[in-house]
Amino acid sequence: MTEEIYKNIYRIHVPLKGNPLKELNSYFIVSEGEELLIDNGFNTDECFEALKGGLDEIGCGFEKLRLVVTHLHSDHSGNTNRLALHNNVVYMSETDIGYVKTLARANRNRIRDSRFLSEGFLQEWLDAQKQNNPAFMATMSDPDALNYCPMHTGDRIKVGEYEFTWIECPGHTPGNSMLYEANHKIMFTGDNILFTITPNITAWPERDDSLGDYLQSLEESKKYDVKYAFPGHREFESADYYARIDSLLAHHKRRLNEALSIVRANPGYNAIDVCSKMTWKIRCDSWADFPVTQRFFAAGETFS
Repeated sequence: MTEEIYKNIYRIHVPLKGNPLKELNSYFIVSEGEELLIDNGFNTDECFEALKGGLDEIGCGFEKLRLVVTHLHSDHSGNTNRLALHNNVVYMSETDIGYVKTLARANRNRIRDSRFLSEGFLQEWLDAQKQNNPAFMATMSDPDALNYCPMHTGDRIKVGEYEFTWIECPGHTPGNSMLYEANHKIMFTGDNILFTITPNITAWPERDDSLGDYLQSLEESKKYDVKYAFPGHREFESADYYARIDSLLAHHKRRLNEALSIVRANPGYNAIDVCSKMTWKIRCDSWADFPVTQRFFAAGETFS
């Protein structure tokens, strides 16, 4: 399904089969003969056909398409190679470009796996989630082959009547980013700010404090004059940008206090022990009932 959500700005609903997020909000801007697509779904036929169908519906193809990838996660970046058939420019933070290239070569995956195992995550759980988690199975096909334009906070992307400012907001990934259009007070928030669910904040190799990064990014996000906030997932029609930021900050304060209370009451617990005692919004009776992919996400949040 495709809908015009603002003048010459469209939302394409991209299904995420096998993922509890259900859909990606991919955004397409066409203005004065220029085109830009923000985020593009898993590297699957289903996601690709949804994007192609949406662009066909609007009357656009791939030839002039420039691509924004707000962050490296495969539900936002997986189809990049399929869409960049004409050496299309791919705007992505320089930080996440570095991560996606080395993750593809498994360097940082080994560091991550070692961390999980050292904190009590079982090898069988790691193996199972790699075989069942679409996020690991549907990544970019060839990250090294893309025509990247490495982006940093303050860089601009002009699309006809619109001029977007790049905002790097680390936390969800090390180079996670948003796009801001000051004249129209529009913010494409990616996964930095979601309105009906809370972004996953995990621990990342070579980052000392991913959650600290995220909380600082939220505080920085308040500085922009935003009237329309368009997130990477779920709905936003009644979204209050600033109230949601405060809600996310309060959420993490509660979670930090919960984790601290468990650690104080149980000296010697490893991270998985702590994780098993925390409260999670999931339809399971206990930690033992968690699907293995959700154990992986919960463990990463506990680390952070």
